[in-house]
Amino acid sequence: MRASLGLAAVVGVGLAACGSDDGAILTFEAPGGPAAAARIQIVLASADAETIGTGIRQRMQPGALGEEDVVYYRQRARGGIVDKVDTIDGFQVRIEPELDAAPDEQFIPFALLYDDASELVGVGAVEDPDGNPMPVEIRADVRIEYTMTITPLAYPGANVALAANQGLVVGCLDDHADVWTSGVAWKPDTGPQLRLLLADLAADPAATDATARSADLDCDDFDAADDDCDDLRDAYHPGQPETCDGLDTDCDGQRMEVQECVLPNGTCGGTGVSLCTDMGANAVSTLCQPDPTCACLSGSNGSCARCVIDTRLGAMGATTRAACAPAIGKLHVEQYCEGGCTVEIVEMEGAEAMLATSELGPFSSRVQSTGLVYLRAKAGGGGFPMPTMTFTSVGRVFLAVTNAVRTQSLNVDLEITDEAVDTCTPAMLVDNYSMSCTP
Repeated sequence: MRASLGLAAVVGVGLAACGSDDGAILTFEAPGGPAAAARIQIVLASADAETIGTGIRQRMQPGALGEEDVVYYRQRARGGIVDKVDTIDGFQVRIEPELDAAPDEQFIPFALLYDDASELVGVGAVEDPDGNPMPVEIRADVRIEYTMTITPLAYPGANVALAANQGLVVGCLDDHADVWTSGVAWKPDTGPQLRLLLADLAADPAATDATARSADLDCDDFDAADDDCDDLRDAYHPGQPETCDGLDTDCDGQRMEVQECVLPNGTCGGTGVSLCTDMGANAVSTLCQPDPTCACLSGSNGSCARCVIDTRLGAMGATTRAACAPAIGKLHVEQYCEGGCTVEIVEMEGAEAMLATSELGPFSSRVQSTGLVYLRAKAGGGGFPMPTMTFTSVGRVFLAVTNAVRTQSLNVDLEITDEAVDTCTPAMLVDNYSMSCTP
């Protein structure tokens, strides 16, 4: 069987004129299946290198921090649709040029094969020697023959990574809550995952050109090339509310996060903080505790860790204080650290901080400890208002301490007092200043 299709960029698809024999002849080769298709959609993608998205990394599935390479192709023109093809292997399609509609002469053709249930069962491309989709020429008065290799595809299931020979259709909702096909994604036997962006039919039902579309297959307004870690599912992107479900919903790549929680006894206004260890099926949250500032002010035993930084007079003289910086203090974590532990900084507010197992460093955001860590902190600038209380909070550092059994939170309130030293004197003969920490 052979079908002749007219090339169309902004007009509807039409059958090629009888007797004409120019254009590109695509002969399907599908020895591994599928054997037949209820519908074949021919999509002509732009061959312009500037429209092909390479070097993009994407998360393999929700909750997995591992990423893989993906390549984006963008529709340039619509080749046409063929219904009810009983034998795929050996099937031919001829695409005839319509130069007024699409002045390009080179395209990367894709064939999308669907079964009776409109499930994607295969995708075809003309492949170069390395197995990558390659351009074909569609020119007037010239006949050029190509082989289109068909890859059989199976649906992987919801929220599952695409394995070899698996693919899925990505749909989006328009303003009327109707679904339109944004594109398809599939994984060949070898090489990166491939994605084909189709024209935005929500903006224009007659559109056939997707070259101006960003790499936003799931239509969540976040570009995969910039900040969207999962462009196959619109539920995962930056700014999404993060819940401790192991799925890294907000795409920040953090496996430990500080979250607000509700204190059962109403302490500190009923609002506290917990540490979410967002590790897939093993995601857990620590007990809800008062935030470190409130814990230290209210004297909550066991919940208050504080580091008090020496201060000097600020730029406004007696009315302000400036924290001596950088400051180093010792934190004892023995109660969390039996048998050794990992201490790491999860979040900082109003401060810069690093950790070490020696006052001389080296300092980093994560250390291995047997019960003692040195916290190096720099809080704010030189213009803190004159403290009105003995201890005034100027920043917070949220730590996670992990031993062989569990992870616990240690939240540190950085404070200054209403007493100022004449000068910030270096401690321990290095360029650091004193800070006293408890515990």
